[in-house]
Amino acid sequence: MSAGYVALVAYINLPEIIKSDSVVKHSVSTTNLNGQFESAKVSVDVYRLKSPSRIFRKRLWQKPDEYLLTKQDFYESFAHDVYDEEDQFFNWKKDKKVFQSSFTTSDSSFLAFEEQSDWEPGKYVVTLKTKDKNGTPVELIKYFTLFDPESDKTPLREASWIYIDQKSYEPGETAKLYIGSAEEDVKVLYELEYDAKIIKKRMDYFR
Repeated sequence: MSAGYVALVAYINLPEIIKSDSVVKHSVSTTNLNGQFESAKVSVDVYRLKSPSRIFRKRLWQKPDEYLLTKQDFYESFAHDVYDEEDQFFNWKKDKKVFQSSFTTSDSSFLAFEEQSDWEPGKYVVTLKTKDKNGTPVELIKYFTLFDPESDKTPLREASWIYIDQKSYEPGETAKLYIGSAEEDVKVLYELEYDAKIIKKRMDYFR
């Protein structure tokens, strides 16, 4: 038995990375606090986010409590370092709405993004809104990255972007590994390891 102020739990089975050419239905569920299905009218909005134009590297020190430099002065000296939290996608502003839907959930509800193949690669935010039986608002926010496997550009402005399309493979299957960089003239070293030994090594260049 669970107790809480909100009497409804909403969930969307949404992966962190989605291919633009994929046709996938994402399950949507609404349950009470004990995990039992409870029908609810939900609305879903999807927005593309405005990502930073510059490429950031990971912080080399903790975020300061006070700032002695303005953001502009800081960037002039440290072009790829984070000033505040502008590298965190949950702080990025919404760009444009690309999808909107509303429906009443059933015990097997699914959500498919229409015209997903026409969306621009990048970071997206999904917001599901509903109310529990007492009229208390319930909101679920999830993020995902949309990328085009046929494009030679990374979906985000990152120095290193890596994605493998499956978590595991069976013998005889071919693994697909996507590697990219928003930087120019990048050297990439591949190493394949098996049984704690490097069995293959290769150097590539991204122009």
